[in-house]
Amino acid sequence: MAINQLRFIDPNGRMRMRAVLAPNNPRNLSLDTRLVTFDSAWTNVLRLRANGVAAANSLATRSITYAGLPGSTGTRAVRVIPHAGVNGPWRPTLAWQRNNGGTLQQQVAGAPVSGATTPRPYVRGYGVCAVSLADNEILVSPSKATSEYCWFIFGTNPTSDEGDGPNGMRRGLHPLYGRGLFMSRPGFNYLTCSLDDMMMSTRRPNFQIAETGTVFPATYSGGGANYSIDRIVTDPFPTGPDVSNRNCAIVTLNRSYPHYPPVMAYAMAPQGQGHAHLSVFWLSANQILIAGTPAGNIGMRYAVVATDPAYQGGLDTVTGRCRIHTEPGLGTCVTHHDVHYYTAHAGQFIFRADRLTPRFPGFGSIVTGESTGAKALPGIGIPPVGASAPFVFYLVPHGLHWWCGCGVVHSQDIYDSVTNFPMFYFRASTYNRANYWWAKESGWTSQAFGWVALMNISDFG
Repeated sequence: MAINQLRFIDPNGRMRMRAVLAPNNPRNLSLDTRLVTFDSAWTNVLRLRANGVAAANSLATRSITYAGLPGSTGTRAVRVIPHAGVNGPWRPTLAWQRNNGGTLQQQVAGAPVSGATTPRPYVRGYGVCAVSLADNEILVSPSKATSEYCWFIFGTNPTSDEGDGPNGMRRGLHPLYGRGLFMSRPGFNYLTCSLDDMMMSTRRPNFQIAETGTVFPATYSGGGANYSIDRIVTDPFPTGPDVSNRNCAIVTLNRSYPHYPPVMAYAMAPQGQGHAHLSVFWLSANQILIAGTPAGNIGMRYAVVATDPAYQGGLDTVTGRCRIHTEPGLGTCVTHHDVHYYTAHAGQFIFRADRLTPRFPGFGSIVTGESTGAKALPGIGIPPVGASAPFVFYLVPHGLHWWCGCGVVHSQDIYDSVTNFPMFYFRASTYNRANYWWAKESGWTSQAFGWVALMNISDFG
C-alpha cells in the first residue's frame, strides 16, 4: 500500500507530519478520514500504557459475585492483569485469550446435515475477552487454564477530547530518553513530557491497524436436510451456551501476516442480538476464520492489529531503526528495538505510515438506566455515508468496576449461582455506521453514566 507523506506548515502555523493513502494529497485537510493514516495534529491518539502476553497460570484467578436482579445473584470467574490506575473508564483495554493452533470442525452452508463436518486446521486462535477495569488491575474472562492471555491497555481519555495545542518531534538524541524518534501529543513539549504523553516514540510500542473489513457468513436457502449457514461445532474460547454452533465466515486478507497478530472483531447485530464475543482463527498467513455471530446472516467487522502485544521496547545497541521515505512510498517507519529496517519483517515494526494510527475523534454518553433501543453514535467522527460501521469503545459502570468493550460490551460470563445460566444486565453493540443498540434488563435501575468513544477505524486497507 503506497502512501503520500509531507511535513509542512499548516494554516495554524504548526509544523505538521501527515500521511494519506496515495494518490491523495496530504495538504488536503478536508480529505475523507478513511484515507488519512496519521496526522501529528491529531488529538486523542491511542497511546499504549502497557501491553503483554502471559500464560494463564501466571495470572491470578478470582471469582466475583454480583448483586443480581431481585432474587438472584451472579458469579464470574476472571483472570487478573495487574495494572496501576484509579478505578474508572480512563484505561480503555483490549484483551484476548490466545492459543497456538488446533482443528475446528465446520458445518458448511448447503452441505447435507447427515454428512461429515469439514476439518479446519488453524495455526493460532484468539477469543475476544470480556474486560472490566478495577482499582489497580484489569479483570478478563472467561478464565481458562488452557489459554494464554494478551492485552493492550491505553492511556487515552475515552470520555472527552484531550485538547489541542502545539507539539513537536525530535529524531536523534533526546535529553531524557536517549537516541530515537519522539513526537509529543498536541499541547505537550516533546523535550520534557513523559512517555505517556508521546503519540509516537521509539521507546514504546505504537498501536496501529494493518487492514479492516466486513464479512458475512454464507447462507443456504435451498431447503432439504442441509446446513443453513456456515458454523463451527465447538469454539475453544467461550464458556456456556456460546461454545457450540457458532456462525462463522472465512476471510482472505489483502496482506500476509506470518506472525499471526491479534484481530479486533465484533458482530454488527441490531437490537442487541450480537451479545456473544467473537473468536478469530488464523488458517494461514493471509486467511482467518471469524466465529460467533448470532443467528442469521449478520456482518462481522474485523481489524488486523499491526502491533505485537509481547513487544516491550527499550534502549538500542544498533542504529537504523527509523527511516523517513520520500513520497510516494511507505512513509516514515520505525522498527522494533535493536532491529534494523533493512532486515525487519512485517511483525517487527512499531510504526509505519502505511498503517492506520487509531484515535478517538468523537465522544458520547449512555445513561445506563435509560430504555432499550437504537442510539446515535457521537456526531463528530461518524464515518462518511457509504462507509461501514466504525470501531467504538463502550464503557459501562456495573458493580465495583467499569466494563469495557470494542464494538460490543455486555455482562458476558456472569452466571446465575443456582442455574449456572448466563445472566443479563446490559449490552451495547454497534450495528451500522451511525448507530448502536443499547439493551438492559428492565429491573436494572442503575442511573450511572457510561461512555461511548468513537474511533477513526472504518474502511481501511
